[in-house]
Amino acid sequence: MQIDSDNSRGGRGPVWRGGGRSAGRSGGRSGGGTANVPCRFFLEGKCERGDACNFSHNVDPGAVANGRKRISERGPAAHDPRPGASFGGGRNGLGPSGSAFDRLGGQSGQSPFDRLGGGAPQAPPAAGSGYGAYGGGGMQNGGQGGRGQQARFGRRGGGAGRSGPQQQKRGVCRYWLGGSCRNGANCNFLHVHATAPDVDLMTELKGHEKAVRAIALPAGSSELYTGSQDQSIRVWDCETGQCKSVVPMGGDVGALLTEAGFLFVGLPNEIKVWNMQSAPPAQHSLPGHVGQVHSLAVGNNMLFSGAQDGTIRCWVLNTTSQNFEHVGTLSGHTAPVVTLQCAANKLYSGSMDKSIRVWDLTANGACIQTLTAHENVVMSLLCWDQYLISCSLDNTIRVWGLNPAGQLENTYTYPEVEAGAVRAAQTPQDGALALCGSLDEAGKPILVCAYNDNSVRLYDLPTFQERGILYSSREVRTLLAGPSGLLFTGDSAGLVKVWTWKKAAPS
Repeated sequence: MQIDSDNSRGGRGPVWRGGGRSAGRSGGRSGGGTANVPCRFFLEGKCERGDACNFSHNVDPGAVANGRKRISERGPAAHDPRPGASFGGGRNGLGPSGSAFDRLGGQSGQSPFDRLGGGAPQAPPAAGSGYGAYGGGGMQNGGQGGRGQQARFGRRGGGAGRSGPQQQKRGVCRYWLGGSCRNGANCNFLHVHATAPDVDLMTELKGHEKAVRAIALPAGSSELYTGSQDQSIRVWDCETGQCKSVVPMGGDVGALLTEAGFLFVGLPNEIKVWNMQSAPPAQHSLPGHVGQVHSLAVGNNMLFSGAQDGTIRCWVLNTTSQNFEHVGTLSGHTAPVVTLQCAANKLYSGSMDKSIRVWDLTANGACIQTLTAHENVVMSLLCWDQYLISCSLDNTIRVWGLNPAGQLENTYTYPEVEAGAVRAAQTPQDGALALCGSLDEAGKPILVCAYNDNSVRLYDLPTFQERGILYSSREVRTLLAGPSGLLFTGDSAGLVKVWTWKKAAPS
């Protein structure tokens, strides 16, 4: 793996141990004319002009989302013992394996890739090592959860809806967030990074020139990987917060996945794979997709990739050559596959065709159910307890649970609509973009959702009571929950923010 060192582009980042807090939109319209403007009728499946349309049908979900115009010391820890219902199903959950979906027939405690010949992820270093503020272990140590009484969504004592607490003025100053407010203390808007009282901004990682679309933190690693539409991957030192190197990709990075010593990168028309266990890291390419690869997931000893061409391709590791080979394609979606999740021998896929498909990995990948309640692009999926959670550009978060017949059904929708009422039409700016799960310092499960209004909102589960808002100058495209209460957000301006749950005050 050829890595070009480029610390100069990222500047000297804030130190992640003992430092102080530091204080462009991409996608969407670019250039002249209308050829680069996404066709809204195509996005809704209603365009009848085909190739004669003056607007673009080669639409990236990030561009759709963008359709409108420091660290307090956190000592190293050997593990993260907080209890709570576990999230699963890949990079936006709390661990690579062991989802509470396991009660539906899966197995827990082992990464799906551990049996592929790459070996299990390296054990975390001991406390005080270069792992720095991350500590050891991982959020998968958060407990099994969900084994007792079934959660009841919407049982909340006055959820805050879309208005967060502590907004004494007129909301948060977007100019201050962008570093250009000139009004200082006289500004009529708040100068805060968050209204969540128990979340701190640790640091900001600057260097990407366009939207950050993917973030990956390998288990036990002291390096963080971020992928961007500036066609690069940046490698960050978890100890210092500095950019160690920049790896040119030759195309927009749509997805990142690290598993069992492999790094997977979703690019236009291919997936690049590095075997990080070899010296130097061995690289090979997985061609086959047509268009941008938007999503990656692992399950049942396979790698799955979803792309612009609407297909999901399945790959298996050849343990002799240590290369991945194409073994099948799952077809059914009629538009780009934007998000993938694996849990309990099932693969869940969300698409720009507004549907979620459920694939049975024990039955040769047969599609056993199609969920069609969303009214716009399904942007993100998350597995929590015995539920599947989805979010969409229709501005809703939907919770899916198993009925007695073993089929998923929509058991709760946020925001709620009174019986007989009609949901108001949503504008493109109101969409929900990404989900991940976290645990607060008390071990309570928190759903994290990024919206197209540049906010990231925190909800208690299962009540959906709002805990507060994290703000960005541009919309957040990707989320990742890390160990020891860390949370990463990457926005369309190219900025990566590192957040942490505050330690509870001693009693």
